[in-house]
Amino acid sequence: MKFDHLEAVDIVARELEKYELDVQVTHERGMDIDIIAALSNETVLKVIVRYVSPTSQYTFVSQDNFDVNDNQLFLAVLYDTGPATREVYLLPASTWGQRVEHFMTRDYDKLGQKSKPEYGITFSGKTIEDISSYRLPFYLNRMVRDANK
Repeated sequence: MKFDHLEAVDIVARELEKYELDVQVTHERGMDIDIIAALSNETVLKVIVRYVSPTSQYTFVSQDNFDVNDNQLFLAVLYDTGPATREVYLLPASTWGQRVEHFMTRDYDKLGQKSKPEYGITFSGKTIEDISSYRLPFYLNRMVRDANK
């Protein structure tokens, strides 16, 4: 099933609420952030949502709208894994700043390239296996555990 952007945002927001985060969906045109969420310890997450289907596999955000030095900024990817199944991945913006495998930076700074610079990730078999620790349940549980230390 293919989702439009607002449907994907609502699904991710509901998933975050399952983990008792205080969630606010912006749904405002021109806003780069789709969701503001807070953990019980007042840690704030600014979330940009993207949807990836098994046929599209690649998603990205413009470098203009994604500060890799912002520890509160995340890319949430709703990954459609097949009929009636989907997973949410919570990817910290800071990961792109660390040049981690699978987290791509495309500057498009060569002569003739017209696309805006972007940060992206491809959801293929090997990548999904390697980024499994960013699946929402695992990543949020780790965040909560680390916050309570």
